[in-house]
Amino acid sequence: MRHTEVHELKQPSRKTIAILLICLSIMLLGAYAATRVSAWIADKRAQAYYDSLPDMFEVQEVPTERIDQPGLDESPEGNGAALLPEQTDPTGENTIVRTPETIAFTKDFDALRAACPGVVGWIRIEGTSINYPLMQSDDNDYFLTHLPSGQQNKAGSIFLDYRVSADFTSPVTPIFGHNLLNGKMFSALEGYKQQSFYHKHPSAQVFIPDEEFIVQFFAAFVLDSYEETLPLRFSGEQSFNRFIEGALERSLISSSVTAAFGDRLVYLITCDYTLRQRDQGRTVVVGKIS
Repeated sequence: MRHTEVHELKQPSRKTIAILLICLSIMLLGAYAATRVSAWIADKRAQAYYDSLPDMFEVQEVPTERIDQPGLDESPEGNGAALLPEQTDPTGENTIVRTPETIAFTKDFDALRAACPGVVGWIRIEGTSINYPLMQSDDNDYFLTHLPSGQQNKAGSIFLDYRVSADFTSPVTPIFGHNLLNGKMFSALEGYKQQSFYHKHPSAQVFIPDEEFIVQFFAAFVLDSYEETLPLRFSGEQSFNRFIEGALERSLISSSVTAAFGDRLVYLITCDYTLRQRDQGRTVVVGKIS
């Protein structure tokens, strides 16, 4: 029987171990840096994309206005309305000399639908960063990680709960959006924890095709999403009043706005990071459609 030789394995030197640890550290740091750079690029792309949307799809409406000045003729239609800017009367002598101070804006929904499949409206809170298209899909997951264009991005979109009507005729319309560190999407909802912020921004403007309305806010609070759910409908006036009373009792703001059974409610919902379990908190701003 042949003797089998057993060779003792040499232990790596301290120098070799140190080199290996340095190499491993460099690889880990490189992977972390690559991840951070990738996230930064994605964030910048999302920000540039959203910054471009309002100008791309906003239509300026300048209403006609009568101008009572001697020597200025009425419009060719003879209805006493002033001519629109840059227009002249048939003689070519008169042009409009002023336009209304308040200019209305609407959204070009044909262009929006072409660029943002799944768009159902637009929401804007004057004086804040909230000025976004409203999306809706067949679940509440897709637009958490996709821009309105359909491109995958962690910034996601502002979107309606898939279980409610896109025309805001449901008893309650929840609207979701991320709370991002860069202050975009629904991060501004954090401000409704302060009365002073509410006084400056008491309502939201919502556009849907062929209609525009105001959402008047009256309550804002934080809830634990693992322990509590918000109602989508009410069995009757009593259950509606119970919800309103509870919302007002826990609200971080006070308001003179009142809600009555039959009013359509809107929830604006984003993440809140003040609870011990940071992924469970939700900031909720409640308003009614008027």
